[in-house]
Amino acid sequence: MRGKGKRLYPLTKNIPKPMIKIKNKPILEHIILSARNEGFYKFTLVVHHLKDKIVKYFKDGSKLGVNIDYIVEKKPLSTAGGLSLLNKKISKNILNTNADMLSNLSFKELLNFHILNKSDASVSVKVMNSKENYGLVDLKGIEIDKFNEKPIVRRYVNCGVYALSTKNLKYLKKDQEIDMISFLEKLKYFNKKLIAFPIYEGWLDLGKKKNLAKFLKNKN
Repeated sequence: MRGKGKRLYPLTKNIPKPMIKIKNKPILEHIILSARNEGFYKFTLVVHHLKDKIVKYFKDGSKLGVNIDYIVEKKPLSTAGGLSLLNKKISKNILNTNADMLSNLSFKELLNFHILNKSDASVSVKVMNSKENYGLVDLKGIEIDKFNEKPIVRRYVNCGVYALSTKNLKYLKKDQEIDMISFLEKLKYFNKKLIAFPIYEGWLDLGKKKNLAKFLKNKN
């Protein structure tokens, strides 16, 4: 929720990206309700851009049956920097999610998977298959080993939902701008355990104008 949603301009000029409505509810509300339905009731929202519109809408969360507090960034700290401002007395493990995506993934299963594997950071990933537009040629030196005509390429996409062990938040400097990938790479540098949590449920990145426009056209 930290950015200004410039990829979605002019839609996000006067409304924060998490407040874009899908089926008459802000994206962020869908995320909160999904987590609440799995037994999560404590939420901390990191806000900056047009923050008053978010706070005014959600307030303390009571209308949704949850408890919401806020971290207000004095300056944009990117997707991980705001975590440096969390209360140090929070749980041993937390879930962190981008607020510009919709998914049917189970937050509870992600957290349990993270704890069971004694992970420092667990990243939700989704398998994406795409067909290569060109025939590929595998080489050994300058000799052709084999041909692979327009293969299906499997990639793992970062879904923007993470389970984190809070003991590792010490690697964040207070009020320093840092994105989540840079933070995870820092944990990797310090030999922390990072694992992938594969999801097979539906997932859509609504931070891209093309995806959002298509979704709004079909779902509203």
